[in-house]
Amino acid sequence: MEKFSKTQIASFKRTAQNVYPLVRKKEKLVEQINAEMAELKDIEAQIDAQQGYVKSVTGGYTTEDIIIREVTDTGKLDKNGNPVKVTTFKLRYPETVIPSVEEREPVQAPEEEEEIIPENNDNNNTFNSNEPWQ
Repeated sequence: MEKFSKTQIASFKRTAQNVYPLVRKKEKLVEQINAEMAELKDIEAQIDAQQGYVKSVTGGYTTEDIIIREVTDTGKLDKNGNPVKVTTFKLRYPETVIPSVEEREPVQAPEEEEEIIPENNDNNNTFNSNEPWQ
């Protein structure tokens, strides 16, 4: 073991004295981080418990994946003069949830029905905008 001189020991003590406020601050931050991490784990457990149904139905997607939260300003003010806002939750993928890659089938566009207008009207049932309805 190395022996330190009196000067070195005095230097170590001065450095410890100068660094102590920072060390103390670091210890407090570590405690806060540990407390916040414990709270984060608790919140994640609550979220997972409530989203169990959503995950089972959607194949593992959460509401964070499939729902968009939109906050819109109504243009009105409340009694305190603060803007009134409306919050809506909308499906990110309208009418459906996008399935995983293995389950996807090609989607065909719906066929549009064409309106058939007869060219030859034997009954003479034409509409004339100049004639009043009978």
